[in-house]
Amino acid sequence: MSPLETITREQDPSATMIAHALEGWLVMEVANSNENGNAYLNGQADFVTNGKAKNFSHVSRLDNFTGLFSQYPNDHNVIAKQLFCIQMGISGAFRTQCFILAKSAEDYMMRRAIGYDPLGDVSAVVTDQLAIRPLGSQTDIEDLVKNTRQINEQRFKILQAVYDDPKRSQGLHAIFHHLRLSRLQESFLRLGVDYIIHAAETSGGTFESVTFLEPKTIAKARPYQPFKS
Repeated sequence: MSPLETITREQDPSATMIAHALEGWLVMEVANSNENGNAYLNGQADFVTNGKAKNFSHVSRLDNFTGLFSQYPNDHNVIAKQLFCIQMGISGAFRTQCFILAKSAEDYMMRRAIGYDPLGDVSAVVTDQLAIRPLGSQTDIEDLVKNTRQINEQRFKILQAVYDDPKRSQGLHAIFHHLRLSRLQESFLRLGVDYIIHAAETSGGTFESVTFLEPKTIAKARPYQPFKS
């Protein structure tokens, strides 16, 4: 059973809204991944070499943006960049999960099209995290920065371990990596909820001004408000 399936808290109405926004972003990211520099990761050819480069790039980006966030924690553009990196963390972990489980390039593409761990209940995780970190609770910026850096460091180690393991797709090796990648997605998902709550708090306790960046190459990603009616 996926660690995402073990949560049974009562559903929070806000959780459905947040989960829908996050799921929508992840599915769009798959659709957009055929564009420009992301296309090389769609097939299995050279996945390890390119995946290592992508991992290093994404880890470095989140580390740099986290430093910026620590200085400007209430800036919505800065928070949007953090959320972009966090969502890419979920997508990248799932992409690697698809790679180690796929039996062929076609199987990889079918698995990848889902956008996130199909065994996971995103709404349940969001509901659980909202119970821990409800709207109206004060953000401890120092703790949020520390948690972000820790998860980012875990991401680097977990993905590198996959790429360095020649038996990554075999038996217990595949199960081991699959479970670690599922937990990594959950960690990023919970972190994303914390940033969404923080963004809402900086806007008077409402979600409408919370800003995402489009799931594209970050240089071309435009801001949008997924909760705006």
